[in-house]
Amino acid sequence: MPPTHLDPVPELTAPSRRTRISQLMALSMGHALNDAYVNFIAPLWPQIKERFVLNNADIGAIAFWWGLTTSLSQPVFGYVTDRRQPKRLIVAATLISTLFFSFVGYARTLPEFLACIILGGMGVAIYHPRAGALAVAVSGNKRALGMGLFGAGGAIGYAFGYLGSPYLHDLAGSMKGLAYAAPVGIVGALVLVWVNAEARISKPAVAFSLRQHLLPYLGQLAPLMAVMVLRSATVIAFGNFIPLMLSEQGRALVSGGHAGFYFIAGGAIGGIAGGHISDRFGRRGITIISLMMSPPMLYYALQAAALPSLHVFFALLFLAGFIMRGAEATNITHTQELLPEGASLGASLGMGGVWGIAGLVGPIVGRMADEYGVAYALGWIVWVPVAAGIMAFFIPKGSTHRG
Repeated sequence: MPPTHLDPVPELTAPSRRTRISQLMALSMGHALNDAYVNFIAPLWPQIKERFVLNNADIGAIAFWWGLTTSLSQPVFGYVTDRRQPKRLIVAATLISTLFFSFVGYARTLPEFLACIILGGMGVAIYHPRAGALAVAVSGNKRALGMGLFGAGGAIGYAFGYLGSPYLHDLAGSMKGLAYAAPVGIVGALVLVWVNAEARISKPAVAFSLRQHLLPYLGQLAPLMAVMVLRSATVIAFGNFIPLMLSEQGRALVSGGHAGFYFIAGGAIGGIAGGHISDRFGRRGITIISLMMSPPMLYYALQAAALPSLHVFFALLFLAGFIMRGAEATNITHTQELLPEGASLGASLGMGGVWGIAGLVGPIVGRMADEYGVAYALGWIVWVPVAAGIMAFFIPKGSTHRG
């Protein structure tokens, strides 16, 4: 059987376990950087809203169109990557994303601000498909665990971006403080050059073809995509509107950063645990259980936000992220397994395409928030994972499923 994108380079596999681990860690580090910088924006929506005279519906619309261009472009880059196999792509992508987001505070007008976040987002979109395929290629038979570690890198970076950008803002008294993070992005790109994980992926015997390698599997992919879209919509709604909810309650700007940090950090740890479990017991069961258990945690977290102290709120957000996103890396890996000749495209669908579609929730929540308040709007979103859990029953078992 000819090698696929999911297979490591055979002649390098046996003697280089330590090398492969270091490459997976480097890829995860790059994922952390890209997702950290892209998430500099969410905690600062209250400041952006005031600076450019926007309302909640405007914020939701910007989040939607930004997510659409950033996320839905990933399958395009994944397709091109699977066909062309370009080198040093993840290095260039990391430089683009980290530098544009670092200097977004110097944008003087709304169009300039939008240009910065869209171009920075394109760098993130370029990174994910290639790096996601590489993460699976270096992980051997523990694909979901490898993807879990890779996903955890992104989630940890996303969480620290959420936590750190308010402090960088306060350090300079404006969004120009984000520029202090630029050297970190440059160093991260140099690490990716040194480790050179792109040497690890095997070249397929046959060039990837949409007609041959994608279209026959659309029926199997559909329920899996639906599950990931619905879960991503929930994450987007909470990630973007929790800071605005806390701002409505008169909380400090950094409280929104802390809330996002705990929510995303819980998802990072949950993704590792879920990936390990699914490699042993199957993909579908962990998906159903994690989604069905999510609504109570999300609901009680919203109730706890009204307490004088936010400690219980943060703890419940952490648990909600841990449970709801426990099968996220598993589902991305399953997508790649259903498209073994197009691992970059599979990764881009799970890490980008579904998020672009899920971004439709932004304008909806924004309009509800303007009309009834942010807490009320999020109160409806907590039930979306139930619909995702029902769809999960239709996910195909797949070749690795043992349940």
